[in-house]
Amino acid sequence: MSFAYVIPKFLAQGSVPLDYDLRDRFDSVVLCAEEFQDVPLPGVEVIHAPFDDGGRAPTPAEAQIAWKAAKRVAKRVNANKRVLVTCAMGLNRSGLVVGFVLIMLGFSADQAIDIIRMARPKALFNEHFVKLLKRVRPSTSESATP
Repeated sequence: MSFAYVIPKFLAQGSVPLDYDLRDRFDSVVLCAEEFQDVPLPGVEVIHAPFDDGGRAPTPAEAQIAWKAAKRVAKRVNANKRVLVTCAMGLNRSGLVVGFVLIMLGFSADQAIDIIRMARPKALFNEHFVKLLKRVRPSTSESATP
């Protein structure tokens, strides 16, 4: 498992945490990789948000899964909870959810993408995910849908 903090101490993005005890590091872990939904994570809240990457645009249902997970994560971050958002490699699916979270917290899409790529340099190489992030505006993020 590898991860990097996007918001120090509170929001991290990374690969699927196989065989790791995370209870001392995180309060919640989001599992975005549909192929890794049965990861045992004792002592932490697990948020299941399974969707596919495959280098294509997410379906409307997949975008909603990512958006709903991001809303849950944003609430936790605002409550000073420590959250790790994961997917298989910690780059695209987790990046989409983290991008939505950052936009919900008031960052522009471009700022969110830059922050994510600074933390995870190879992140968000799925340009369809980037385009989806750029469709959401900070001022409308509470009521917006992707």
